[in-house]
Amino acid sequence: MNHVHADLLRDIRRMAERFELLSFRGDDRVSTNATREFRRLALDPDDQSLTAAIDVLAFAIKHQVGALSAALHQYESMEETNAVQPVEFQWPNGRVDHAGDGHGR
Repeated sequence: MNHVHADLLRDIRRMAERFELLSFRGDDRVSTNATREFRRLALDPDDQSLTAAIDVLAFAIKHQVGALSAALHQYESMEETNAVQPVEFQWPNGRVDHAGDGHGR
């Protein structure tokens, strides 16, 4: 499960990093500023950028996977504790039921 979300986040991060290659046509200030602004929105780690959002998402997913794993472990432990263990029962006449199956031997 961990590798699935890691692969997904890696793919999203790669898409965000492609904005670094973005360059609008033209040498005018509008094109230059647009290129710089799109790169900032995609990659700036100190701003509300796409990569910053990916980092928050990665942390949240890692935390949730950990919480679900702990809950599963707790459930499995409770399930094991609550399971009835098979025992042999010996009747007064000497007959033995193995694991309480009612088939004396």
